[in-house]
Amino acid sequence: MQGAAVIPANTGITFPLTAADGAAVKAFAAGKGHTILEPDALAVETKSSWVEAMSVADPASYVQTTAIVPTFNTSDPNNWIHFGQKAVKLVMVGVHVVGSTKGHGEMVWGSFEHADNAPNATYKYNSTTGLKTVTQNTAGSWTFTPSGSGGPFNAMKASWNGTAITGPPVAPSAVIRAFPWGTIGTNTSLNTQVISANASVLSQLVAGDVRKSYFQVGTTWTIGGAAPSGGNEVGTNQLANATIETFAQGTNCFSCHFTSKVAVSHIYWELKPLP
Repeated sequence: MQGAAVIPANTGITFPLTAADGAAVKAFAAGKGHTILEPDALAVETKSSWVEAMSVADPASYVQTTAIVPTFNTSDPNNWIHFGQKAVKLVMVGVHVVGSTKGHGEMVWGSFEHADNAPNATYKYNSTTGLKTVTQNTAGSWTFTPSGSGGPFNAMKASWNGTAITGPPVAPSAVIRAFPWGTIGTNTSLNTQVISANASVLSQLVAGDVRKSYFQVGTTWTIGGAAPSGGNEVGTNQLANATIETFAQGTNCFSCHFTSKVAVSHIYWELKPLP
């Protein structure tokens, strides 16, 4: 709420981590005429990915919104040119939910996807009847993968240079979730924990709750809240969202967000302080 204009992104401070920090934020907001209803949540940031509603099989099973999106001249498949915008209904296919908590200035990073996005690579987990292996299977109705596709998977093609989409011809790329539960497929213990957590939470949602269509891919943080160092990341530390890090799977959130200070947020320096 103070923004980078007051607290620059290169500051040595963190986002709020304690009840006292939260109280200070609540008081600051009150002085600006705003009421924070849940200060215990501390700092929360989300990053989400969306597609046009008409591109999915069952839009009603998604979180939806209407938004203004850019439009492109697509006559040249090697170079799409931005020329305007339109209002369109969108559905959310993926989201990162990131929050500060006591002692964790690097924040705790969780990621969620819609169940129809893409198939998983092979993985193992422990069930009540013993070890299970779920083999990669691309058959089915997927938003980002043709049914029965044999790959190549997650192959980046065209790219955005700031004004236009350029590179090889713009075309679909078959997607697979290479690290199904935020870790290698053979990490039976972590896979089991995430699968179990999903089963527990989803079973408690009422029938018709659109959130039943989404699942948690995993969550990662660092040991003791230290700045990420390329070896101290724990939890599901190969976490990637198939719709956000499609072409960077096998790394994790901290490959880009590599600090425990305010600059861990890539949007912080764009924010304007409350008047």
